[in-house]
Amino acid sequence: MHEITKHLNKYKIIYLTILSFLIPLGALFVIYLCNGIYFGSSRTVLAGDGYHQYVVFHNAFKNILDGNGSLFYNWNIGLGVNFYALSAYYLGSFFTPLVYFFDVHSMPNAIYLLTLLKFGTIGVSAFTSFRHIFKKAAVELIFAISICFTLMSFTTSMSEIIMWLDVFIYLPLVLWGLDRLMHQKKNGLFFTSLLLLLMSNYYFGFMICIFIGLYYLSLLGSDFKHYRSTIFAFLKTSLLAGIASLIVLLPVFIDLRTVGESMTAINQFKTDDTGIFDLLYKNFIGAYDTTQYDALPMIYVGLIPFFLAIIYFFNQRFSLKQRLTSALLIAFIIASFYIQPLNLAWQGMHSPNMFLFRFSFLFSTLIVLLAGRSAEALNRKTTQQVCIGIIGFIVVFLISQVVQNNSQYEFLTSTSYYLTFSFLIAYFIINFGYLRKLITKTFYYSILVCLIIFEMIANTALMISGISDEWVYPDQTNYQQTTKDILPLAQQINSYNSSFVRTENLNPIVANDGMLFNLNTISQFSSVRNTDSSGALNQLGYLSEGTNLNLRYQNNTLLADSLFGIKYLLSKDTIVNRFGYSEFLNSGAYTAYENSFAAPLAVMTNSDNKQNKLSTSQLESQKILANYLADTNLNYFQVNYLSKPEFINSALETKIDSTKWTINRQKINQPITMKFTVKVPANQQAYYMLEADENDDTDNNVTVTINNQSVTKKYSEIGKYYDLGYYSAETEVTFTVTFPSQSTVSMYPPKIALLNLTNYQEAMQKIQDNGVDLKVSGNQATGTYEASSNQTLFLSIPYNQGWTAKVDGKAVTTKRIFKGFLAIEIPKGKHKIELTFIPVGFKIGVICFIGASLIFILSEWLAYKLRRRSKPKHRHAMWKHSRP
Repeated sequence: MHEITKHLNKYKIIYLTILSFLIPLGALFVIYLCNGIYFGSSRTVLAGDGYHQYVVFHNAFKNILDGNGSLFYNWNIGLGVNFYALSAYYLGSFFTPLVYFFDVHSMPNAIYLLTLLKFGTIGVSAFTSFRHIFKKAAVELIFAISICFTLMSFTTSMSEIIMWLDVFIYLPLVLWGLDRLMHQKKNGLFFTSLLLLLMSNYYFGFMICIFIGLYYLSLLGSDFKHYRSTIFAFLKTSLLAGIASLIVLLPVFIDLRTVGESMTAINQFKTDDTGIFDLLYKNFIGAYDTTQYDALPMIYVGLIPFFLAIIYFFNQRFSLKQRLTSALLIAFIIASFYIQPLNLAWQGMHSPNMFLFRFSFLFSTLIVLLAGRSAEALNRKTTQQVCIGIIGFIVVFLISQVVQNNSQYEFLTSTSYYLTFSFLIAYFIINFGYLRKLITKTFYYSILVCLIIFEMIANTALMISGISDEWVYPDQTNYQQTTKDILPLAQQINSYNSSFVRTENLNPIVANDGMLFNLNTISQFSSVRNTDSSGALNQLGYLSEGTNLNLRYQNNTLLADSLFGIKYLLSKDTIVNRFGYSEFLNSGAYTAYENSFAAPLAVMTNSDNKQNKLSTSQLESQKILANYLADTNLNYFQVNYLSKPEFINSALETKIDSTKWTINRQKINQPITMKFTVKVPANQQAYYMLEADENDDTDNNVTVTINNQSVTKKYSEIGKYYDLGYYSAETEVTFTVTFPSQSTVSMYPPKIALLNLTNYQEAMQKIQDNGVDLKVSGNQATGTYEASSNQTLFLSIPYNQGWTAKVDGKAVTTKRIFKGFLAIEIPKGKHKIELTFIPVGFKIGVICFIGASLIFILSEWLAYKLRRRSKPKHRHAMWKHSRP
């Protein structure tokens, strides 16, 4: 037994390091397994955006590794997107290249594996860093605190957002690097870890930089005389790391500034929904309220770190300045939860779209740091203070039950109460036993560490359960079957066309189908997007409202499809009844239809550039763009009001000055239904126009059934033009519109839009005749053209300053047209044109990265040489002095 103990003590650090990796990974593995998720399982970890974004973007990166694509630009979604900026937000992990070993079918397994690996790596990083920062503390306790950091509520409740997890790998290393800078005058780790952090996720890197600056000031203020010599090293290292990170940050910053979102206006002082007892109740085990809207900060990081952080402020072994500066820092973070301007400042003055209080992990991090300091001073008196803290926690809880409205914290379940108070009692007993010398120090640490680990695993299980209930871990059966059906079609379409074409899916599996199947599409769902082009597309009928987070292809007109080069449509079990479309290929449940009137990527036009402004009317905007490209003056749409429908289980209760309808449900268990019968004229494409009142709850579903084929969607997610079909002879069409869940519907009187196919064909034929055949490869598009005069070349590509154009090798100017699209003035004659996309600022960023890195290395080498030069002199002087 003695030999075993001796062996364990000798290799304690190694074993604890291994366990720091295995425990978080193993905990997630078992918890996922209990939820029916494992490698190769039908259920996936792709909750929330994981299904629509992360698996797709990782698949796009896989295509790049296979040689199909460019890190700079991707053509697959949103008409084309700055992939460098997108990958900087979503794919900046050193684990991302592992997707090389997966394909589109198995990519959900890759996300599962990466999630587990990241949690394990966070554990190793935290333990390694904290044991070096808090050298005087018992290594077992630091190990437990590291597990607390790894499995804190913020990381586990946000575990579905895989690209945020890398931040918690680097954050402990940054803190360790800062400690080495301040105490050992070694700056390499701080520079490297801060650089990697900023390059991996600039969004959270911004928050951490603010925190590190404030944390350094608090340390500096606690003992200015001792730490003042580190000021230059801190500023130099931070600045050089920031300059080196411009290889990523500069192109992203320019892209966000030019085509990103505007800042959120500050219109209130207090943050919504926050309360006086938030910090108390959010430190209960399993305190999962929501990660959507009306959320409170996710700050739980374990009960023992919470109590150790509190007693730090009462421990007189720390100077008054140390405690005061720490108190000011934690008070500032707490104030940021409640004061809206500070809340926004941490998040770049941009209000988050769900997942609120994204900086709350910094509160948990500070709790861990203060707990680490207390752990260095842990003794029997400290355990007495922990016992007092537990009693105080219970007393404050009882007071809160009397003075506050319990409904504010209804998210706490009986399980949370039971677990929290059970662990509080257990911690009280173990600390009281150690205080009274009833148990040995070894036994105390062993039990304490085990209790902390079990507590954190229990909290993690409840966080995962919260995600499952709120976001749902989806089954991948449909994903697998759809990829098997669509991938052969995608491969055939890409091999059949040597020129650039676009394809859309009427029954998309995810919002970014294009990246999933390497097809060029209009649809896009991404936090990084071109808001100008998305806004223009919204004016042209492709739904993209508000912040342009979503851009949806579904429910627009045939004219818009052809103008933006939709040559192929994929349809599942539904016949495409659109003029000019013919069946192309079949695969499984999907059929590809080919559009004979699709415009090419680039079109030459003689139109007056003053005409390039869109209208507030979507159909009018389509007319303007079509006439601009075809150099015509045609009308395309005739819009008529529909006759009053047959109301089923509903009644038209109100008709407000002929502009708005209010329809009420008559029976609770039956939906509101309207039945229309319309005559579609011969040789016209017809559309039912559903225009819901913008004040209505547009997150409700609507089902439109046309020719016995139904489509059910939220009418906030698709356009308003429901295709009634094309008929060569006048045809009577009956269709129904059903609102399954609403008791009242507010909408504008229904209309029918008729597309004049004669004018449509005339315009599209001219556009095709004036097209330029461009071939796309990576971040380039090349081709030849012949123009009879100086003309404008319109490209259905989002305008971005990163585009450069050359005609016969000579640079020509690019410009913005129709608010968000790319255009080039081209000279008369036959010429070769070449377009290349390199993010603005990338070249400067590369120079900054190389220059700052070399300056840092050189400065560190010179400092090292100076230290070496001074040490021999000192030893030589000592030797001379000792000579007889």
